[in-house]
This record gives sequence, structure tokens and C-alpha cells, in this order.
Amino acid sequence: MKCRPATAVRILAARWRRERRAGDHERGIASMLTVAMAALLLMVAVVAVGMGQVIASRHTAAAAADLGALAGAVEASCAAATRVVIANDAEPVDCTVTGSDVVVTAASRTHTLLGLRWTLRSTARAGPARR
Repeated sequence: MKCRPATAVRILAARWRRERRAGDHERGIASMLTVAMAALLLMVAVVAVGMGQVIASRHTAAAAADLGALAGAVEASCAAATRVVIANDAEPVDCTVTGSDVVVTAASRTHTLLGLRWTLRSTARAGPARR
């Protein structure tokens, strides 16, 4: 007795549905998803830490430039501005005294993250208000 093709297809389809319901075809997928999600979470954390370092370094440079410009305006000298910039963990880049205006540029470097370092600069002016 021969099996008709339609009957063979029905038998295979029924077997496939039983195996599918049993979940045999999805064995191990949860561990692969867990590894992928952990890798994604690690990458997001590394990027977040790097962005935090860049933002903190930018704020350090801005604060050092602002305070250096104020100190330079009080004493009308770049020496005072340079001392204040160095005391605020930044590098003095430029200082200009023009009359009663003091313009200070300070730089701050980020920590090394994945082999990358950035130098961020900020410029501030102190002196009487301009009209």
C-alpha cells in the first residue's frame, strides 16, 4: 500500500506542529539573547562613562577660565590668572590683558578611555561691562 503525497504532507505537518509546541527548535535562544543584551549594556555603559568624562573635563576648563579671568581682572595681570587656572587642574593656553579686560583661555584633558584622549578648551573674559 502506497502513501499518497497529501497524506505524507499532513503527517509531516503534524509532526512539525508537535515539535514546535514542545519548544525543541528554540533550545538555547535565551542564553544567546542574554549574551547579546549584556554586550549591548556594556557598550552603552562605556559610551556613558566616556561622555561623562568629556562633559566633566569641559566644565573643568570653563571653571578654570572663568576664575582665572576674574583673578586676572582683580590684579590686572596674567600671572594671577595663570596661577588660578593651574590651581583648578587646567592648563593655561592664552592670557591677554587689554586695558581693564582680561581674556583667559584654559584647556583640560580627559582621562584615557579606550585609548582616546581629548583636550577641551574654554575662553572667558572679565572686566567692566561693555555698553
